[in-house]
Order: sequence, then C-alpha cells, then structure tokens
Amino acid sequence: MTEANLNGASTRNGNSKSVQEAISNLKINPREENYLLPEWKDITKFLDEATDDFDVGQLVRLESFGLYDSMAAIEIMDPKMDTGMNVEGQEESKYFDVSSLLSSSQVLGIMDKLCCCELSWHSGHSLSQTIFTCLYVHNVFRIPEIDGRNEFDENLVTLVLKSYVLGVIKCCHLVWQEMIKGNVYEEEDFTTNKYGLSFYEDYPETEVLRLLEDSEVWLIKIIETAGQGEQIQLRQGELIETSHAKALLSRIQLRRGYLLGLIYISGMQFSEAQKEFDLAKSLIDGPSPDGIKHTLSFAEDVKDAFDPLINRKLVAQAPPRPITLVSVEEAYTNLSRLCSRLSKISTITTCKSVETLINFFFHFSQAQPQACAVSRSYLQSVLYSEHRILGSLPVFYFLRDSIIQSVRPPLEILEAPLGSTNHKELYALVTNFLTRATKPFIDTFKVYCQNRSRQRRVMCKLLREWETLQEEAEHIDEQFHLIFKYDPSSLPFFYSSWVYHRKLNLMVQIAQLGFDLELFAEHEYLMVYWYMDYLLGAHNQHLERIANVTLTCAQGREKAIPSQDTQNFLSTLSPLEIQRILVVGLRETTRGVYLTIAAFHRTGHIKKPSLKFNNEHTRFWHRFRMYNRLVSPAPLSYNDYQETLRQIEAISIHDLFITALRSFQTAKSVMESLIGLGESEVFSELSYNEFITDVKSVIRVCIGNSLSLQNTIKDSEMSAFDQKNFDQITKSAHYDFKYHRSFPVISLK
Repeated sequence: MTEANLNGASTRNGNSKSVQEAISNLKINPREENYLLPEWKDITKFLDEATDDFDVGQLVRLESFGLYDSMAAIEIMDPKMDTGMNVEGQEESKYFDVSSLLSSSQVLGIMDKLCCCELSWHSGHSLSQTIFTCLYVHNVFRIPEIDGRNEFDENLVTLVLKSYVLGVIKCCHLVWQEMIKGNVYEEEDFTTNKYGLSFYEDYPETEVLRLLEDSEVWLIKIIETAGQGEQIQLRQGELIETSHAKALLSRIQLRRGYLLGLIYISGMQFSEAQKEFDLAKSLIDGPSPDGIKHTLSFAEDVKDAFDPLINRKLVAQAPPRPITLVSVEEAYTNLSRLCSRLSKISTITTCKSVETLINFFFHFSQAQPQACAVSRSYLQSVLYSEHRILGSLPVFYFLRDSIIQSVRPPLEILEAPLGSTNHKELYALVTNFLTRATKPFIDTFKVYCQNRSRQRRVMCKLLREWETLQEEAEHIDEQFHLIFKYDPSSLPFFYSSWVYHRKLNLMVQIAQLGFDLELFAEHEYLMVYWYMDYLLGAHNQHLERIANVTLTCAQGREKAIPSQDTQNFLSTLSPLEIQRILVVGLRETTRGVYLTIAAFHRTGHIKKPSLKFNNEHTRFWHRFRMYNRLVSPAPLSYNDYQETLRQIEAISIHDLFITALRSFQTAKSVMESLIGLGESEVFSELSYNEFITDVKSVIRVCIGNSLSLQNTIKDSEMSAFDQKNFDQITKSAHYDFKYHRSFPVISLK
C-alpha cells in the first residue's frame, strides 16, 4: 500500500523524508487558495527605466515575434484597442435604474431601439454591440414581478416593457439556436459569439408568452375603457395618450406573433408558423393608422438605457470595430421582409414536385435585396433535417422522384420487377448510385442558401462531384442497354441524362453569377458570352436528345411513378421541355449580346485596353479553368475562341448587326411564349411571380438591344464603318444591366 500525505509525498521505499523536505522548501501551503498561481510583481518602474532611451516606434521583442503576433497585438492605452482602459462615460451606466417609471413614449423608444439592435445583429454585427448594449436585457429580472390586477401596480415598465424585453431575448435565443447549426458560415454572414452571457435559457418560453399575452390583454382593456378619448388615465394618475397605447399594443402583438412563429417553425409546425408570420408582417405594413410604421414618431430616446461601451467589459477575441445600427425604419422593413420570407418558407412543405422546389430555391437565391442569413438558414433546416426532406420524405425517394419527373424512365430502370431475382447486381448498382448521388443533389439545394459570393465558389466544387457521378451513371446506363437490347441507333441514357442536365445547369449559373458579382472586366465580356453561348447550346442539344430519344424509348413500357404528386404526373409536361424553351431563349439572348459586342469591337466603339501584367490567353484560362477539368461538354480552348473571332471577321459589320438583331427578336418571341403558361405548367407554384419577373426582364433586354441596334444601323457613323474610316467615330459603347443582372442593354453614347 502507498500512503499519500498532504504534500503528495509517498511513504514507499523509505523516501518520504527527503521528498517532504524538498516540498517544504517550496513553501507551498495546499490549504490556501490559488497556491499554484505565480507570484505577481510590479514592474512598472522597471519598464519606465528600460524605455527611457527608446525612440518612437522602437520595440523590444523575442526572436520568435512575427507578423501574426504583431497583427494579434493590441496597443496599451489606446481606447480603441485596450478594452481594459477606462474611457469617458464608461461608469455612467452603473447608476441606471431599470425599475424606474417611464412614459409611454420612452417605452416605445426602448422597444424600437431594441428592434434596431436585433436586426443589426441579423445583419452580421456582434451581440456585444447590439442586443447586449441594452441594460434592460441584462437586468430584466430586477424589474419586480407585478400583478396587473392590483390597482397600485399599474405601470408600463412592469406590465409592458418587461414582457417585451423577454420576448426579444427569447426570439434571439431561437435564432441563435438555428444559426449555430452551421447552415451559413459564422463571421461571414452572422456572429453567434455570446461573450459568456446568457439568453436566460432556463426561463421557459411559455412563461414569456404568458407575460406577452397579459400585456396585450391589459392594453386592450385600458384602450376599451378610454373609448373615444384621446387620453387614458391609469389608477396611479398617470396619463397615456390613446394613440401611444395602441402603438404599444401593436408592438406587443408583433413580438408575440414573431416569437410564436419562430417556435412553430423550429418545431416543424409550418401551417401555424405561416399564420403567425403573416400576422406579424401585417402589423408592420398594415394600412391602419395604429400600425407600427405609422407610429414611429411617437418614440422618445431614453438616456443611458443603452450602453455602447458595454462590449469593453466582455470577453472578446479582438477589439470591436465601430458600427452604426440600422435606422428604425430600416429595422422594421427588414423584419417585415424576414417574416415574409419565413412565411413563404413555411409553405414549401406542401410542394409535391422536385422541380418546383428547385425553381423556388433558385429564385429565392436571386431575391433583391439578398435574403438575410437567418432566413437562409431556416430554409436549409426546413428542406433537410434528420435525414428527411421537408420533414417527411426520405432523401433516397426525393432523388428518385427527381429522376422520374425529369426523364420519365420506365419502372424496370429503377427497380427490379416484382418477384424477379434477375440482375441483382445491376439493381444494387442503381441503389448505390442513388444513395451516393443524394449528397451532391442536396448540396445543390443548399448552395442556393449561401450568400452570392460563396454560391459561385461552392458551385465550382460541386461540378467535380457531378462529373464523377456522370461517369458512374453512364456505366449503369450501358448495363441496361445490354439487358433490354435497345435500338443501337437511339440508345437512351436515363441516369446520365439526368446527371448531365444538372451539371449543365450549374455551369451556366456559374457564368451568370460572374456578371452578378461583377467579376468580369468589360473587355472580357466577349469571351464570356461566347462561352455561355456554347454552354447553352450544349444544354439545348442535350435536352433535345432527351425529348427525341430517352422519352421515346420509354414509351410502351410501365412508367415509374413518383412518390408524390401522382395525380398530375402523367398529365403534365416534363419539366425538361419547359427548361428547353427557357434555354433556347437565353441562348438567343446570349448570342445577340456577344455578336453585338463583336460588331462594336470591329467598329472601334469598344477598344481593348493594353494589359501590362497579363495577356488575354492567361485571362481566358483563369476565367474558365473550372470547366477545363470536365470531360463533357468538351472544354473550349483559347485557340477555339480565336478561330471564332476569325470567322466573325469574315462577316460584314452590317450583317453582324442584322444577325444580332434577329437573335434578340427570336429570343423575345421564345420568352413571350412562357408568359402565357400557368404556374403548374412551368413548375413554379411557389415562385411564379419571380419566374414571370425574370422572363419579362429578359424580354426587356431583348427589346432594349433591338431598339439600340436599329438606331445604330441608322446612325450617321455607319458610313464610317463601311469606309473603315474609324477616325470619325465619336461615340463609345456602354453596358447597362438595368433590366437583368446577367444581360446588358448595349448602346452608343
């Protein structure tokens, strides 16, 4: 046995005496707290003496001191960096009494500013500079518990403001719980650092809802008691304007509806969530004179209720940067948009078509202004959680439905006939393929929920996964060719056709996002639109093959039926037929743009800049390097681009303008054919308005460019084009993306 004394010395092998002496020489008393902490010494005098001979800017450092250390260092006694330094006004907040009485206008002021703080947090600022600057948030439970039925207890702080502050805290807690799932990326779109503080997680949401309801009931009661009077007298003798009481009521109802909506959507109760979010939005934007946007002028600021220097007392990794909170008008506008988006998100569970869902996600990502990180995160959670799509459908069947709705394969392609034991290995390959394809397919949805800059980067990575899937899909299709002995002249590729379609969609969207993000210089537009024309042409050719070969080969065989929307499936067009019309319209628009640019290059209205540090070949490689790793469609080279330009050189300038004009006119007529179709026919039940708006914007681009080209052809400078007398040219071409973010109207000015 080994015995241990208080000093930790062992009595084994007779060494206890020497060990105890060694430990006693350390003069450590284990019964004293913090006995292991080092002894602090005051070295201020030593530092003063050591730095007397220093020049400004000199530094004593270790040899290991590098760039990272200098960037992470702070300058002591600089109030912007040294959070331990006392600054003017830092001590004043200690004397603010949160239980003191406030007027109705002051309570409204605190409510509105809290909303500003909350929406500023949503926009990417830290909690320490937004929500946590409110002293009521930190001290809400110092406001005494008061029963509104007591005649001596009527005051707005205890009956209204306390419940509202708790409602804001619980809303922030629910949003924080959603954001820590990592659906959007922290520090880029949203900050979840709580700096060691609490959202009162142990305080039940039901109790907060009860307090909000009590506040609502009390406000309704005193408003009804006042009747048509302009003022309300409380039992303590305090007077409240009736209009102020109604403004307080609308804010309490807004907070209660918004909180209930967050609770419901977090609990996957979507129909209830939609009702609450719609109610919250109506309270903000409603036409009633008592609505929130009509009563913003009633608010009055309360001095010291918000302490902007409180972040200096919190544990932060870096000094805070100065921020400006959003205005009250902007805060409520953003909250209204958030409620509208969350309400729309709550409706997607009723969607039965995969294509409809894809179109909704695509148009959601294109919304202007861009959806906030909170709504984008909730959209991902609603789509996919606990290995279920929309809370009910397994991912495997969701992917299977997409293939069925797109290429309409016969049942024998997806599963073995009932009772058959033939070709087990092949159907096992199909199952493995569908299982492996679920990740890139779900990631394609999720990429639309990222911010626009990140979307393009993630899409470039997804292309590689779809390329690998296509190789596997082609192998499976070839195995089915051997089994079912299709006509060799028209072999159907059901699985690879579906994969190739998804991959081409991504490739086109990557190019379009480059214009949206303003990544391309104007002198690069010609090569980019030329490459887009190639991609859209490849996509159109692929969709034609699906319509002429794949769908035809499936005729006469038992059709596979999706797990959802079985009633309308056989009676509706394939979504790829609608996609083909859209692709033809976009290709003609793209071709018109790049031919117009090529013509203006010929006339001298667009001049190439002189590139000092790179050349056009290098730029071409960098712009399209994400496509160079793909097998199909075959990547184009810079030599292909130069060959196309040489072919264009052989066409007269006048013919180039005429060809471009015809392309725009064709695109206009094609896109107009989509406007007459219903929302179910274009698979946009959830985003029909956005779909029509996008189509009309392309039509406007076509009309604008057609008018511009007609004016250019009639321009007096056309004679200079034919005579090649470019010295007479006084105008230059201008790009205007006023109608569409990917296609400009090109005009001479």
